[in-house]
Amino acid sequence: MDIRLDEKTAVLWLKPKAALKSANFLQLTSLVDPFIKQHGGLKGIIIEVTKFPGWENISAFKAHVQFIKDHQAKIQKIALVTNSAFASILPKFVGFFVTPQIKHFAAGQADSARQWILQ
Repeated sequence: MDIRLDEKTAVLWLKPKAALKSANFLQLTSLVDPFIKQHGGLKGIIIEVTKFPGWENISAFKAHVQFIKDHQAKIQKIALVTNSAFASILPKFVGFFVTPQIKHFAAGQADSARQWILQ
């Protein structure tokens, strides 16, 4: 997974390339926790993915759930940039369980997603 934290705008960019691994969430945690401690949170996360790659195993799924549980209250918005049909219904479903606003953008609209997060 490609991971980039834009510290100037407090936006985390994620581009999953293969099945998610537990190590991905350890890497995310080690990157965002110091930033959150210093700045109080993230304005948002942009997730760019052609198709959701799933998880490598049950441990990776648990690490994903734990990351969400530990960090969701410190994130204002999440933008899903993808043409996946699942992404269009995900914000409505997940919105009941997490704090951040979630919005779907079509593939190629990462700039629009960034503008939405920075509003």
